[in-house]
Amino acid sequence: MRVLGRRNRQSKRIVGEILLGLQSVYEAMGRPSSGPREAIWWDGYVRRLASLRTRQLYHS
Repeated sequence: MRVLGRRNRQSKRIVGEILLGLQSVYEAMGRPSSGPREAIWWDGYVRRLASLRTRQLYHS
């Protein structure tokens, strides 16, 4: 049971690193300039990623 918990924590860290990489890629690409609605969606998406990451940091 303890081994399973450790593996779960490790996979959570891997998921966090993947999210971090995705966010940095998206920030490097920049916001889509197609329109204000897409920009609002983009900001919300990046903010959701950031909140997910901070939540993971607090729980680890």
